[in-house]
Amino acid sequence: MQALLNQLVEYSDFAYAMALSGILPIIVGMVYKKYGSSVSNRTVFARNFLIITMSTTLIIIVVKSSIALSLGLVGALSIVRFRAAIKEPEEIAYLFFIIAIGIGLGAFQFVIILVAIPFIIGLIILRAHIGGKVNKTTPMGNYNINVISKLAKTAGVGPISNIVKEHTTKAELKHYSEDEQSTSMLFFADISSLEKLDGFRKLLVEYEPGIAIDVVANREIS
Repeated sequence: MQALLNQLVEYSDFAYAMALSGILPIIVGMVYKKYGSSVSNRTVFARNFLIITMSTTLIIIVVKSSIALSLGLVGALSIVRFRAAIKEPEEIAYLFFIIAIGIGLGAFQFVIILVAIPFIIGLIILRAHIGGKVNKTTPMGNYNINVISKLAKTAGVGPISNIVKEHTTKAELKHYSEDEQSTSMLFFADISSLEKLDGFRKLLVEYEPGIAIDVVANREIS
């Protein structure tokens, strides 16, 4: 009878762990998309939180009761090579966050996880508000904006950069090149609406009638 009760408790813990590993990464993903500062496509990157958390939870549950399985896991992980490049430290921080959640849930440390997550998320939100980096609008996504200008060779990149930054969020100049005829500038930026996109397009055309503009959605996760 006692063995049956212990088995039922173990199965109930497993059910709680898997349920929480399906809910908590979604919450973390929402926080990352709203308060993150990465210029990568945060929506696409956050989609991986769910499967990483649930996979980590399942692995810990499976191996924690067996030393042999634990050693086998170490050997397996020594073979695996993760070749996806991480562009920014913030992405690594969130990956560690969700992996830590998965490990805690797999070890059935529910109280610790449910106390720690609100505390950590609260600090993330507080830091974002103090730093003034809260996204007040939901962006359509992250875009690569390539601008080719002839005037920039003499007037500099300042006027064009200001126009782009005024109508986008978190715009960053990532690449600059010039030749004898023109200057090419590549920006990474969040665009919150089609009106914003049309706004800086019109201003750029007014600034330089022959300017070339190329806007491409950044779908990269790495």
